[in-house]
Amino acid sequence: MRRVLALALLLSACAIAERADSPVGMSLPELVRRIQVGEPVLDRLPPPDAVTVERQQNRHDRAQTDTVRRLAYPGLLLTVYEPGSSGKTFIVELAVTGSGYRTVEGLQVGSTLQQLSDAYGEADLLEGDEYVYQLDGPLPTTVRFRLKDERITRMQWEFYID
Repeated sequence: MRRVLALALLLSACAIAERADSPVGMSLPELVRRIQVGEPVLDRLPPPDAVTVERQQNRHDRAQTDTVRRLAYPGLLLTVYEPGSSGKTFIVELAVTGSGYRTVEGLQVGSTLQQLSDAYGEADLLEGDEYVYQLDGPLPTTVRFRLKDERITRMQWEFYID
């Protein structure tokens, strides 16, 4: 009986582990958490569908050119900042515009304004059609929810770096 129970628990754990709720191979909460605590995630993700690269002048050192890469996955966009030739990479933004991604609270594209209010309470700021929340944690984070007709059309995390 114990072996059957242990096998059932193992199989259910495997099913949960393989059932990541996103096309990037890990759940949205796991991805956000890893970014917030500074864990490297890019090497754990599958190759993106598309990559765009932009060079820009560093705002602190005008002689330095930084790189901004945008990695597109189905319904998800990661913005990666690479300062100069340091070899460092920082994920500065994660935007969700498609289905298959749920927050810890169960919010997803298509969730209602009422569900957003129930999960997060009153927004810290309202900017046009975006409800903006400031989250505390190891890395200060801003979360924006864009709504149209009282339904979420975009969820966006902005991770502070300087």
